[in-house]
Amino acid sequence: MKRILTMVAVSGAVLLAVLVVVFILLDVGTTPPARSLAAGASKIVPAGPAYAKLLKTEGAPIPAFVNVKELVARGLLGQDDLKGLARMEVSVSTSAVDDGSRGVLIRARQADGTELVLLADGSVQERR
Repeated sequence: MKRILTMVAVSGAVLLAVLVVVFILLDVGTTPPARSLAAGASKIVPAGPAYAKLLKTEGAPIPAFVNVKELVARGLLGQDDLKGLARMEVSVSTSAVDDGSRGVLIRARQADGTELVLLADGSVQERR
């Protein structure tokens, strides 16, 4: 049990560090949609694993990503948490464990088909 609590505490601390880096980088060469994605990360990222935990208790299969609309419907996010992302199709990793890798935490597809991704290392990348 102590080991699990330690892992949770370390994961939380690392996630917090990633979010701090994201907020520091907000004004350094990012586009307005990328800023919106990064700004919402502190509430959106934890909702993915919370959704996975909920599905696990229901005995349902857990997808790799979940649409934020489902998170709102389940009460894990509010509409206010999605400000600035209204014109994007946003999905969140259900296993958002930050281990320092460059895994994708959030994906946001814009109207023009461009995809913005928030990586576990705190960077936001644009993919076509």
